[in-house]
Amino acid sequence: MNKLQIKSVSVIEALAKSLRDRVLSGELTPDTPLPELQLANQYGVARPTIRAAIQQLTLTGLLRREANRTAFVPRLSDEEIRDLYGVRAVLELEVVRRITERRLRPPLAEAALRRLEQFGDDAKWNEVVDADIDFHVALVEASGSRHIARLYGLLGDDIRLCVAQLRPAYDSVSKLAREHRELLAAIERGDVRVAVALMREHLDQAVGDLTHQRAKTASRSRRTASARQGHVRPRPRAGRTSGRSHV
Repeated sequence: MNKLQIKSVSVIEALAKSLRDRVLSGELTPDTPLPELQLANQYGVARPTIRAAIQQLTLTGLLRREANRTAFVPRLSDEEIRDLYGVRAVLELEVVRRITERRLRPPLAEAALRRLEQFGDDAKWNEVVDADIDFHVALVEASGSRHIARLYGLLGDDIRLCVAQLRPAYDSVSKLAREHRELLAAIERGDVRVAVALMREHLDQAVGDLTHQRAKTASRSRRTASARQGHVRPRPRAGRTSGRSHV
């Protein structure tokens, strides 16, 4: 491998990271096409370099490319959300069982939880998500299973994409932090039944929150479209009533 090849790989990695950050921050919204020529001009690089960066992200599921179509940011369906969290449940319930039987208190999970507890209700959503995911990853790694950790790592971008796009309504970060604290306490006590039940509830509620948020958004869009056509008047936006949020 010569110096030009090393430099090329470095540029590709940097481009992939930039595109990934733009997708996960919500800058690049669902269904946004990513024309290679346009991106090459924006970044000032050759088109094959952009193509290689996009290919990296399609392999992780963060972008999609279909036959005779430009790569684009995928829009997750309710079925995909349920499927993703179903797989998470298979892995994370086993993780909780293993670490609870050993009464572990993973330091990295505690550190992530403290970050959640320090956030105010005006915290940036992406920072809340980062802390939450770091908490879950810490539990997975503490299980000591190399295979579970590897499988869970493959879901990382899917999980972040899901939450970045849907952003469920939540009343306060403190409630989210409190639920994580209850789970960690049950793990440390060695109460397998309670710890597994708390994790199951956490993931099940997430599916409900995320799909419900999608339904509310779609309904609001339909009402607005009808109002513009002169059929109905849009209803005033109701205040948030949900008392929980999960990621």
